[in-house]
Amino acid sequence: MMFSPGCGTPAPLAQIRDAHQKLLTILEEENNLNVITKEFDNTLWIYLPSDNSFLEMKSKNEPAPPPSSSPSSSTTIYFLESEFDGRDFGIQYDIGPSKRYAKDPGYTSAFSEEYQMNQRSILGAISRAYSDFEEIPDDDQMADRAPNIFVIVMADIKNGVESRVFLHLKDLKRAYTDPTFHVEYAKRVISDQPSGNPAIIGDETGKHINFRDIQLPEFLAKQIVFRINFKYTRSAFPPKGMPKEEILKTVVETVDAYDFQEFTSVKLRDLNDGAVYSTTKDQLSEYRSKPSEGRLIHIKFR
Repeated sequence: MMFSPGCGTPAPLAQIRDAHQKLLTILEEENNLNVITKEFDNTLWIYLPSDNSFLEMKSKNEPAPPPSSSPSSSTTIYFLESEFDGRDFGIQYDIGPSKRYAKDPGYTSAFSEEYQMNQRSILGAISRAYSDFEEIPDDDQMADRAPNIFVIVMADIKNGVESRVFLHLKDLKRAYTDPTFHVEYAKRVISDQPSGNPAIIGDETGKHINFRDIQLPEFLAKQIVFRINFKYTRSAFPPKGMPKEEILKTVVETVDAYDFQEFTSVKLRDLNDGAVYSTTKDQLSEYRSKPSEGRLIHIKFR
């Protein structure tokens, strides 16, 4: 509950409709962005269509070195998928060693400056518009609370390509106030790889999107995949141990970050050999305290 300074009576609560309008006003008047929004109890979708491509390919400043005939060893994620079925987290994966031969194509591919600027504008507008709402409202606020999950869809409707970002409001608000949170924040904001679909071409209203309410467990399942990819592809020190150990460690990091306890177990399926590993929430707690001694129940398919 919010209170007026120096007063014992509660201040008027912010209205969710006012916050929503503030978001649209900031984007339109300050950033010249006209977005389409779809609002649910727990989720707000923001759709920004554009005729401009948001991916750029540029030549590097220096000539590319010649290919190398000496391979380097690495770990590759061949397949990774996570879901929550209402009770358990289920994760399927194929992660294993691979060889790589250095071959530099001589160019880089990145998001355009316009795309990055528009994304920053949307994130800033969300933070400002919903800054008055508490992360966990009191009972009398539940009917008028801010959504927890925001999905930003930015689409190139000329070429039929889009990118999606999923984030939690409390993470975004903390990122704007806590400089020590930036490294962790990068692991929590889920940026999907750009995807193409002919249905995106000419879609100014987002009719190709399955707008729906996203609950926290589904968001966490997506974040588990994002965190694992982050560790193997973006970390300066990628994991060296068994994939199942790293996956369970990642599950612990994710559920702990949001204090999520409404699950029974975590079930892993290694697509490489068909084995299934299962651990209960209680066993996961033991794994959390002693990673090297975590209990994994090995179940073979019959």
